[in-house]
Amino acid sequence: MSVSSANRGLKPGVCTSTTRPSNPFTGQIVFETDTGFLRVWDGSAWDYLSQSQDTNTYLNNGGLVYITQASWVTGSTVSVNNCFTSTYSAYRLVIRNAKHATTAVNLLFRLRASGSDANTNYYWSRRFIPWGGAGGGDTGGSADTKIVPGIVAHTSAPGGGTIDVIDPQKNGITSVNYQGTWTQTTGESSAGSGMLNDSVSYDGFSLVANTGNLTALQVFVYGYREA
Repeated sequence: MSVSSANRGLKPGVCTSTTRPSNPFTGQIVFETDTGFLRVWDGSAWDYLSQSQDTNTYLNNGGLVYITQASWVTGSTVSVNNCFTSTYSAYRLVIRNAKHATTAVNLLFRLRASGSDANTNYYWSRRFIPWGGAGGGDTGGSADTKIVPGIVAHTSAPGGGTIDVIDPQKNGITSVNYQGTWTQTTGESSAGSGMLNDSVSYDGFSLVANTGNLTALQVFVYGYREA
């Protein structure tokens, strides 16, 4: 089959939403493996290449888009890099099966830029309520070194929770909302919010055991697609 001269310059490729060609030519088409979309460079931006009514309907509604995940079995600190980009303005982290080697400890949360944790200017608060008992409590930090989202890792009763990160790449205040559980029978549920008050663009995060080592934990990262 002959190929016309008009079509010989087409160079379709496979990439992700964060690894598109940095110097595309007008009309270049790529397939994003993380979103399932075909996109075309119009000379100034990557436009969606409509394929069906289902695709159009999908694009016109907001929702969560899977980005990456991480799992590990040992160590006190695990970091996920290059998961926050300009593609989305808000992200959700889903954490499950948090286990610790020897005791029950809080997971600490920090934002990262270019492979380094931010260790200052966190402001946060949290309300926690014990299961099967009256009362509860409040805790928080001002100009702290981390955020404590209330997700507890335990030796036999794994914890889990969610952390929403808003505007990590804005070069301004990054807002963080969270909720967590400690799934032991005498455990607790908690919820709160915080921020990192500086002018840095962040591309990742760390989860850190308050003391000792984790033995298991999974984290899934999603972007909030805007309608």
